[in-house]
Formats: sequence, structure tokens, C-alpha cells
Amino acid sequence: MQSTNRLVQVTAYLRTERRWTGDLPPNFRTVPNKPAFDFEGVPLYPEFVVLRLLERGGWHGAWRKNWAGAAFWSDIAQPIEPPPRALSIFEQISRQAGFAGAWDIFAWRGRDVLFIESKQLGHDRITAYQARWLDIALQMGMPLTSFAIVEYQVES
Repeated sequence: MQSTNRLVQVTAYLRTERRWTGDLPPNFRTVPNKPAFDFEGVPLYPEFVVLRLLERGGWHGAWRKNWAGAAFWSDIAQPIEPPPRALSIFEQISRQAGFAGAWDIFAWRGRDVLFIESKQLGHDRITAYQARWLDIALQMGMPLTSFAIVEYQVES
């Protein structure tokens, strides 16, 4: 499939987070270059904050980590295998668009799936690989409503 170079508007959300100021548990060292936030008294990385919020809405999901081997994590160093139908959708898109552009968070609820990209407001942008991944998914029939961007800013 070729890229269509079309413009689409992906729904974006903005969260204001408070940086974690306490000591981090040892397992936090397994994740490079991420700020830890205080989420209801617990340190969490931005992607896990989004996952916890999705879980409250009845979703299941995982952060797609891509360093030191690719895996889906439900929490730090806790691999999870998405259910077969959801995983099949993810793999079909990845086969054509490449794993490198897959979005940070992959969630599923019943027959619905979500792809969410977590970005720091004013510091991160959607990459060309991520745009291609979105484009290929849309060409394959995924609805645009299956994609969202959650930006975060740190409370001052």
C-alpha cells in the first residue's frame, strides 16, 4: 500500500500531571528516559497513567515498548498478550506499516480497539513512521475514531 499523504485530524487530549517527587521503585530503572508522575499517590509513567484511565472505562490495554526487544506491557516489566482478535488487527497493520511506527498504547474492549500516542506538550510530535502507521490503518478500514493523542504537561 502506498501512503496517501492525506490530512486527518486525530482527537487530542491534554492532561496536566504532577511529577513524582519520592524515591522510585527499582523496577522503574528498566524504562529509559521517562518522567514519573504522581497518579493518586503512586508513581507511574505517562503511558501507564493513560492505561489506568482506560481501564476505568472498561478497556484492557498495554504500552507497546520498543527498546531491548518489543513487547506489550500492562505495567512495568509485566508483559501481556493481547487477545487474538485485537492482536491480529495490530499485526496486520504492522506488517504493512512497520512495527517502528506503532502507536504507544494499544487498547481493546469487545470488538473495539484504540491506538493512542502519548506525547509531552510542546516537546514531542507525531513522527513520519507514526503518520504512516495511521495512514495504513485507515486504508485498511480502521476508523479514525480508533486513534487519539494524549499530550501531557507538567504542573508548575
